Amino acid sequence: MLIDYKKELDLMADYVLSVLSHKINKPLIKPTRVNFDITNRCPLKCIMCNICRRNHKVEEELTLKELKNIIDQIHDWGIKYVSFAGGESLVRKDDVVKLIKYASSKDLFTALITNGFIHDKKLFKNLIKAGLGKLTISIDGSNKKTHDFIRGKGSFERAIKTAKYFVKLRGKKDRPELEFATCVMSYNFRELVKIYDLMKSIGFDYMNYQAVVPDNDYKKMQPSVYNVDYWLNKKQTKELEKIVDILIKIKKNEGRIRNTKQYLRLMPEYFRLKGKFNPGRCMAGFKIINIDPYGNINICGLGPNLNVKDAPLKDLWKHKKYKETRIRIKHCKVPCLMLCYEKLSFSTLYSAWIDKQIGMRMRNEQ
Repeated sequence: MLIDYKKELDLMADYVLSVLSHKINKPLIKPTRVNFDITNRCPLKCIMCNICRRNHKVEEELTLKELKNIIDQIHDWGIKYVSFAGGESLVRKDDVVKLIKYASSKDLFTALITNGFIHDKKLFKNLIKAGLGKLTISIDGSNKKTHDFIRGKGSFERAIKTAKYFVKLRGKKDRPELEFATCVMSYNFRELVKIYDLMKSIGFDYMNYQAVVPDNDYKKMQPSVYNVDYWLNKKQTKELEKIVDILIKIKKNEGRIRNTKQYLRLMPEYFRLKGKFNPGRCMAGFKIINIDPYGNINICGLGPNLNVKDAPLKDLWKHKKYKETRIRIKHCKVPCLMLCYEKLSFSTLYSAWIDKQIGMRMRNEQ
């Protein structure tokens, strides 16, 4: 395997600056990416999601012009990665196409997360034409029964139909990358390998697993939030350990599971320990900026409650309230295994980077 030594040096420099940033509560590095939750609206009502149940203030959502202005700031700042999510991002399908086209014209890598329920062939063609870099479709079951139970009637067939059409549209091109994302819970954990097999059989590139969050509003993180049917019990956690072993072998042999080996190994512990789970330092607030539909920057309900309409993004990143939020994050005891989770350990980061290089090589050889 050929090692890209420039990227290796960049990784080391990023690690050193990340350590210092975390130590002094001041960002010495710019964000690696900016995520736009461009709407809270969604045609589905998934059993584990609270976002769709919020009061949707459509008239207060950031306009296309305002969103483009933020993209200008992201480009000028030197950030290379933007993603669009929700709610369901494609509820604002016309704006999403225009935003991806605009961001791509500025050489930004663009990612889109969707539940695949909105099936619109013209829209999909326009997304690829606009320069979409990565498409992630949420698949929470290997079959209609499981997926529809979690996400709603008819959602599995439409999501798979969407996935297959994107494979057909892309053809033999490299872009967009095509990925499945699965929210791991009691209803589907026994199907994780089958979901991976489904991803491969359809012609997608990668798989990503996300351990369910009992309150994705981060407003009621009390012990009682674990008393939900979709949380794994002790017996199920034992089963998950064996499934994780299989997933790690698949990752090693095929290189198409995006999660780090460490993340996969932590999933059973996360479900077993519940509120006592606390695996490492959280880098939320130092790595990613998340902007909600109304322009607010808020990290897991801890602040800083700053709005992109009030000041340039770069200034908000260094704002006093952001520093206060970073301090609160460092003292946060809420158990979390979100995909933005990152333990501040060089060995972990380096191992993840090597896994990525191997995965890319194996994917190219297939």
